Order: sequence, then structure tokens, then C-alpha cells
Amino acid sequence: MDVEGAAESPAPPVLATASPETLQEFCLEYISENYHYVCTERDLTDPSKGLQFCVPDTVLNMELSEILLRKLTEKKKITDRVLMLFSNPRTTMLKRAWLRGCDITIQGLAALANHKFSELDVSRLKNVTVQDLLWSFGAKGLEPVKSLNIGWLEVCQRVGKTANNEDSIVKQLSLWTKQLESLDISMAGVETLLYLHNFKKVPLKALTVFHTSVDFSDALLFKDIVKFNNLQHLDISMDSKTHVIIDYSRDTFCKFLELPPEPFLPQLTSLDISGNKPVKESSLKLFYDRRPQIKFLGLALTELCEAEFLTDEEHEDYRPHVKVTGHYTEEQILEGLRRYTNRPSYLHQLLSYLFDKTHFSEQAQLDVIKLVMSVMKNYPSSLGIQMAGSACLYNLTKYELSEGIHVSVLKKLIDIILDAMATFPERGQLQNNCMLVLRNERILYDVNFDYLRAAQLTMQCLTDYDDHSMCRTASIITSILVHKLTTEQKAVLGTTEVIEKLIDMIRDKVDEGTINTILKMTMKILWSLTDELPGICTVFINAGGYDLYLLILNTFYEEAVIQKRALGLFSNVAEVKALRPQLMTEDLMHHVRIAIEESGIEVAYFAGGILALLTSEDSQAWSLPTETKTQLLRALYDRVIEWGDYTGRLVAYRSFRPIIYLLTCQRNPGAQLWAAWTLWHTCAKKPERYCSMLQTEGGLEVLRELLHKPDLDGEVKRVTQNIITINEHHCHSKR
Repeated sequence: MDVEGAAESPAPPVLATASPETLQEFCLEYISENYHYVCTERDLTDPSKGLQFCVPDTVLNMELSEILLRKLTEKKKITDRVLMLFSNPRTTMLKRAWLRGCDITIQGLAALANHKFSELDVSRLKNVTVQDLLWSFGAKGLEPVKSLNIGWLEVCQRVGKTANNEDSIVKQLSLWTKQLESLDISMAGVETLLYLHNFKKVPLKALTVFHTSVDFSDALLFKDIVKFNNLQHLDISMDSKTHVIIDYSRDTFCKFLELPPEPFLPQLTSLDISGNKPVKESSLKLFYDRRPQIKFLGLALTELCEAEFLTDEEHEDYRPHVKVTGHYTEEQILEGLRRYTNRPSYLHQLLSYLFDKTHFSEQAQLDVIKLVMSVMKNYPSSLGIQMAGSACLYNLTKYELSEGIHVSVLKKLIDIILDAMATFPERGQLQNNCMLVLRNERILYDVNFDYLRAAQLTMQCLTDYDDHSMCRTASIITSILVHKLTTEQKAVLGTTEVIEKLIDMIRDKVDEGTINTILKMTMKILWSLTDELPGICTVFINAGGYDLYLLILNTFYEEAVIQKRALGLFSNVAEVKALRPQLMTEDLMHHVRIAIEESGIEVAYFAGGILALLTSEDSQAWSLPTETKTQLLRALYDRVIEWGDYTGRLVAYRSFRPIIYLLTCQRNPGAQLWAAWTLWHTCAKKPERYCSMLQTEGGLEVLRELLHKPDLDGEVKRVTQNIITINEHHCHSKR
């Protein structure tokens, strides 16, 4: 038998306001996660030729192809072999490709060469250079590209690298991308000058030069960048967290901001100078006043975002249409999270600011939650991002806030939380953050996620950490999750090491004489793990569990919850025939007698179960005096009659087989009545679950045969008739 009432869930929540996933989203998510089920090798003798769809006639339109490619990229599943799925534009058409940070080579790039891309993101590729890009796509492949991100990319291989060689490669790229409107050369290093020099003739509308290691001297700013007369967006932001330290003078950027819009960058509507701390507010204000067409200012990681003319709606120069990134308002932070997806140090700090802003959220913010989830998913190995992100998710889902979020979103959220726990098992604060997210009734009872994985991770926290608050949280969550596991999953969770650690934890609490949540929940976990698992019951006995639980019964004899959980576990052990001799002791029978005669039904019930099981075999199996057995069974019989139609919940059953067996103990009316009352109680309380279980396991047939026994005890007969009536009524109501 499983733990008391654990099968029950709270009342159904109010329908969440967020919409569930569409069928298209669900299918693409499944394919991206399990692409090996729908793909096969092009050539079984040569895996290097890559994958193809199992169904030869598979055709994905451009929208589906691009979404699938992006999902595979986000899940870090893109390889040269996988990219072969997209090699034919007639079956998987692409106009946009995001390959940021993928583990591919020039062979993978070549697989996409036949597409006519308008947008191409190949940033942060470790095994690919700009030269490889030229060789793979050629002039024909690069000519239609309008947006190109080659940030963090080497121009060519370091072996044989020369200035002339690099210059010719960059020049070739500029000649083959005449339609280019947006160029990102972030972290380009000394090659920045080559790009700026060669791309002057390309009518760029957007240029990102994030954290270049070239000194932004007056010459570079005034003589090169300002000559891009078509520029509408310019990003010259910095990253103070990288290993490349650049110290610019205040005058450098102040002079740039003070340039008159004519003739310098006359069409500029968007400027990002985030991370550039040595900038005066007066210079920014002059820039702002002179350029009324400005729609965006990137001011993250600076104090400039706090300027009154940007934040105070009552300020005479405030413009509501100007978007700003920074830390001063939640809107600034969210704008930064949306824009700086390729800058982990920015994201970490912005998430930290968001945590402070979301302490007192009053309603569900689905867009914010999805934004945080996306950041955490893209940077699973960044401790800072996972730490700050998990803290934000707690603020955004705690208490009733989760009621406004659809379960499909919450499932993805929990998957990300579990990934973080698995990646950083030794980071206590992160583990605590993640468990605080998990400890939510809506999540634990309404969301279908990987319960076994979650239970393993929270169990690890419970057994490996000494922090009282963490262990308390872990014990509560694990006690709920364990009950959701199948018997097979419990066997996986309840390893010998885990059972022994749980017993040691309980022993420590008993030695301290402490009754707290950790003790109660740990006993509940152990009780649930022993349900229908003889192997775990054996480990419990061999690890000294019997003596420990007998000590618990002696020590905490006035604590009903403790008594119930100790006797409940013993009843699970009593279901294992080979272990029954271990329980046939005068000490345990003493506690069984007291529980049956003096305790409330919630304790007496489990004591009755132990006695019924231990006396269910022939008289030779009982090793204690026969008089003791007779007295105990008489006491049990009388007590069960007193219970009558008990209105509370006692226990959850996964199977009635041990109970049905007790019905056949014709010479043991005490055990027989206890079993019959159990079936009556459970079927009456939850007929939709237990009536079908009773019928499936052959219980109704046994009950009907029982009624034909001439020497059947009168009370047993009455309860048996009640059970049959309940089942007949339930079957009739379903028609």
C-alpha cells in the first residue's frame, strides 16, 4: 500500500490564459528532438554522406524548413550530417539560416550552398572561417544575402595567415555581397579595419562592431565608420566581461556623440553604445536632441539608461517611441534580453536586474517567462545565467502566478530547470533556486514532466546537502514526485545507496529527538519506495530499518503521523512473504496491539494491515504464542466494526492483490474483515478508480464466491455485499 492520500490531486485549476502549442509547433518540436526516428543514412556504407528523410517524398515548405533548422540549432543538434537534410532547396527551401555556434565544418556549409539566402548567421563557428564561407557558397550563393553575421569568426586559418591574405579574403567577401544591408563583425579583432575599409562601397544599413579589439581612435570613428552614409543602425558596444580589455577615453565616444548629423551618419535611427561607461550624459543628450529620428538607444551596462529624458514620462524631452536597453526599468531589461542573444555576459547581468524587478509580480507574464527560458536554454553551461534565470522563473511562477500559464509552457520550463540542476549538481544555491520553482502545486500536480528525473535530482539534494532549508524543500518535493512514479521507476530511484542514505538521515533525526518536516517527509518517501517492491523492502531490513523504526515507535509514541508512517512501511514489508519472520517479534506486536486498541483509525488501520498479513498463512507460520494471535485478531475485528463508514482518506492502492488474497482467509475473520472493509472504503471514496481495479484483478469474482460460503462471518458478509453494490452501481452509472 502506498502513502496516505497521496494519489489525490487538488481541485482542477482555473483554465490557464496562455494558449497551448499548435499541432505544427508540437510536431516540429518532436521532430527536432527525435529526428533520428524520421531520418536515415543516405548511404549506409558511408555515414559521412549525411542524413535524409525516411520518406523519400518528404517536402517542407520554407516556413517549416526554417523553423526546423532553427530548433535543431537551438537544441545543439546541428552537425554536418544533419545539415544534409536541408541540402535540396526543392524539398527543404531556406531563405534564412541560423547556425550560430554549431559544431560544423566546411562540409556542412557546402550542404547549404544551393539555397538563395537573404539572411545568414554563421557567428561563433569554431571550425569554419570566412574563407570557408567563400569557398562553400561562392559568388552565386552570397550575392542575394542581405543580412550576414560573421561575428567571432576568423578570416582564415591561422597557419599561413598573412595581412595580405586576410585583406584579399575580406575584399572578396565585400565584392560578392553587393546587396548586403546588415553586417555583424563582432569581436573581429584587428581585422575590423579590413572590414570597414572594404565594405565602404557596400550600401550597409546596419553595422555591428561589438567589442572589437581595435582601438576606436578618432581616426577609426571619424574617418571610417562615419563614411557609411546609409547606416540606420550602428552598434559599437563593449563587453567588460571578456578577456579582451579595452580602455577607451571618455573623449573618444563623447566626440562621436557630439558629431552633427549632417554630414555624419544622417540616416541613423538606432545606436548602441552599451558597456561604454566613460560617456557623459550631456554628450548623449546632445546626440538625442540633434537626431529626432532616433528610435533606439542601446545603453545596457551604463548609467546613461537612468537619464530623466529617457525614463521620466513627464520630462519635456521624453519620447515614448524610443526603445532603450538598460537596467533602470523592466522594459529596458526585456528589450536587452531580446536584442543581446549573442552576449552571455550582458544576459547574465540583465537577468540579475530582472530578478530585482519581478519580486512583486501580480500577474502572469508569459512573454517574459518565454524570454528567460530562451536565454537559459541557449546558455546551459553558463552558471551565472542559470543562477539568475532560475531565480527569475521563481518570481514569475510562484504562488497563484502559475495558474495563468499553460501546462505546455510549464513543462518546457521544468525541463530547463531540470537541465540546470543536472549540469551544476554541486552548486547549492542553484539547486535551491530550481527546487523553489518546482515546489509549486500547479507544477507538481497538473504538469506532466519527467517525474523520475526530477525525483532523482531532488533526492540527490536531499541526501547530499546538509543545509536545513534545502533539505526541507527537497524532502517535500521528492515525497510528492515519488508517488507519481510507476513501480518500475521507483525501483530505479530506490537504489541501495539511496535507501541507506534515507535510513541514515532518519536515524540522525531520531538521535536528535527532532520531529520536523524533513523527518516526516523522508519517512513518507521511504514508505512509498517500499510499496510493491520486495527488493527495496529487503534493503530496508538489511540496512537496520527494522530496529530504527521500532525505536521510532518507542520514541515518538504520541506522534500520530510518525506512528502511521512507520506502521505503513511495516505493512509494505509484511506483504513480502519472505520477510514476515523478521516482523514476528513481541516488540512489534506490542505496538500493533496499542495502535489497534488505542490509536485513531489513521494509525490503527496500518497496524491492522500488518496483523492481517502476518496471520494470513497457516498457523505454523505464526511464531509467537497462539494466545497472542487470537487476542490481536479479536481486537482487530472489534475495531474494524467501529470504523463503519469512515469519511476520511486513508491510503492509495496501486493493486488490490494482497487485499484480495486476505479475503480467502476463511478461518481468520479478523484479517478477512479488515480486507473487506479496505475494499469497501476505497471503492466508496473513489469508485472511478478502484471499482475498475477490483474487477480487473478478479476481486469481484472472489467476493461473489465468498457470499456463497455457509460459514462466512456475518460482518464480513455485510461489508462484502456493500462492496458488490457499490461496484454494480458504478457500472450502471457508466452506461
